[in-house]
Amino acid sequence: MVRDEERLPHDRGHLLWDSGMATPRLIESMDRWIENLLLDDGQSMVPNTGEHTVAKLFCKSEGVLAGRDVVRRLLEKYGIETTWYVEDGGKINLGILAELKGAKDTLLALERTILNILARLSGIASNTAKWVDVACCQVACTRKTTWGLLDKWAVHLGGGLTHRLDKNDALMLKENDLVSMDSIESALSSIDPQEWGFVEIEVRTVEQAISAANSWKHDDCLVIMLDNMALDEQVVVKDALSADNLILEASGGISIENLGSFTSVDVISASALNQGVPHLDMSIIFEGVD
Repeated sequence: MVRDEERLPHDRGHLLWDSGMATPRLIESMDRWIENLLLDDGQSMVPNTGEHTVAKLFCKSEGVLAGRDVVRRLLEKYGIETTWYVEDGGKINLGILAELKGAKDTLLALERTILNILARLSGIASNTAKWVDVACCQVACTRKTTWGLLDKWAVHLGGGLTHRLDKNDALMLKENDLVSMDSIESALSSIDPQEWGFVEIEVRTVEQAISAANSWKHDDCLVIMLDNMALDEQVVVKDALSADNLILEASGGISIENLGSFTSVDVISASALNQGVPHLDMSIIFEGVD
């Protein structure tokens, strides 16, 4: 089992968000999504017309803010001045999140895209924060994302771990990969962990978990994912392993209701952190509207 003071390899958020700023990798993703979301909303030519106006961005529920930096880039591109009252990753209380100033037609054209970004990503960050509060260990999302790195960033802002950022970020041997290999031992023996961010293998039984641990001959860590494994079996696996470079991850059948029962692993991964998550309720109100 991994030592408490060590960073889990699932913690890749610093590759997206460092010292409160987006990394170049995240900025590229932000700009791609801004362009595509505007196009999908029929805004291929955002107007720069209309009288100068002021609008306020409200949130009607509490949570964690995510998406401000995406929206900031969007608004700067079209000349909208913004005063923000909450930072990305900051706690949202009921009330005003930001004040927007600029051409009325521009704000009207961008309104829906702004709300879609903030409501969705803040919903993910808020949901993740709830999981973090309940879990007995660290929690990570999976590679099942809808908005790619933006989803991963929102999980990070909520206090969760991103897991691998894309398929090339780590080597993950799942059941579909292992079926074409002779054995777990042969699969792991041919790997050079220096070529990957980290290496992970999916197992379904206690015997497979122990086989993976015994087959790993490197000092680098190996993540052993216990897929849909019963809690009592997870205890058996934990007690059977002693090496510090073996990390146990539980996945499958995990919900916020049973989250507190997973006490024998280092990390829990679940798509429920960012998939099918309710959006936070937000609105933009222009001055003059009652």
